[in-house]
Amino acid sequence: MEKQYFIVRGLDAPDSAEARSRLVDAHRAYIRREGPVTMVHGGPLLGGEGDTIGTCLIVIADGKTDVEKWLSHCPFVAGGVFQNLTVERWGWTFGR
Repeated sequence: MEKQYFIVRGLDAPDSAEARSRLVDAHRAYIRREGPVTMVHGGPLLGGEGDTIGTCLIVIADGKTDVEKWLSHCPFVAGGVFQNLTVERWGWTFGR
């Protein structure tokens, strides 16, 4: 099966700044590990004042189910940082 690209978008829950700060090192270590999902690009989503309001990742996996399973073990997800989390398949056609 050919690998597929996905965009993961997590919007922070209200009052999650403390949890985000506490879990950021574990989150970064987790998303950089080798496994069934490979992170290609990632970083914080920023609000109008430059404040962190979420996370955006571009990942490669065999399928959406693999990404969802991988995310279920992510420290930010397990720690309740996100109020909303989406995974969408993405067709990368420009900039490679």
